[in-house]
Amino acid sequence: MNDNGERTIREDWQDRQRREGNVPRAVLMKGLHDSINAVIDRWHRSVLARAFAPVSSCATSCLDLGCGYGRLADSARELGLDPLFGLDFSKAFCSEFSRNHGPAVCASVTGLPFKPGSLNGAYAITALMYLPTDRAAEAMGQLDRCLHPGSRVLLLEPSREFNALARRLFPGKRDETLAVPGFSKGEFFGTLPPDHWSPIARGACPCLTLALPAMMVLQRLSLPFRWLAAAALALDRLFVRFHVSHWFLAMYRWAIYEKPNSPPPVGTEGPRVGQLRDNR
Repeated sequence: MNDNGERTIREDWQDRQRREGNVPRAVLMKGLHDSINAVIDRWHRSVLARAFAPVSSCATSCLDLGCGYGRLADSARELGLDPLFGLDFSKAFCSEFSRNHGPAVCASVTGLPFKPGSLNGAYAITALMYLPTDRAAEAMGQLDRCLHPGSRVLLLEPSREFNALARRLFPGKRDETLAVPGFSKGEFFGTLPPDHWSPIARGACPCLTLALPAMMVLQRLSLPFRWLAAAALALDRLFVRFHVSHWFLAMYRWAIYEKPNSPPPVGTEGPRVGQLRDNR
């Protein structure tokens, strides 16, 4: 993607923020009913808790990469991620984040304005999806520079395979500038993170994805909708426990990494995230 492409996406996001305001609909899937986006939001928060609950006993400076208005900031602060910093390329979103959650800077994810080793954690939830893989990997290199050894990172991004299927089934989505391709399984688990980051866990949401058509039908029937959403979320947790969720087609996939306390010896690659990659 060239600079003009990134400028177009930034302008589209700013326009969307002006239209929708600072609500989940502004940063989640605009074609879905609010009740379905609320379930997706709930799943995002559960993955965030999985990533950072083990480190919640001590104050941890953390970066919300692509923070938006701060949709997940309250959950992050509850997990002990404090101080919490935001970064987004929309000035309006940064202003809203600063007003309610903590300092936020308007900048690109490929040019992080933080000192080396100044952060103890970070999460990027649907923040890298607007960049080609090489630029997203560059952003992760920038993040690595800013992270203190021992830091934990959560990445959660759309699946290219699911988005490709959605565009075939719904041709109108091909023209949406904010409906971007996402990352393939190999790119997400093997190309984006720096080689020396240690993989902790990974997963996806295949059951929530499979339940999506039925949720769209039942979205105005409160009780059946809640039952279906709860069952899908519970099954996805079970799939993660048995380390199989990432094998299936899903809207999103996620991975948790740690930056080692010491660099790998010279001449070795260290623990590669690519070792987790499935080629099936």
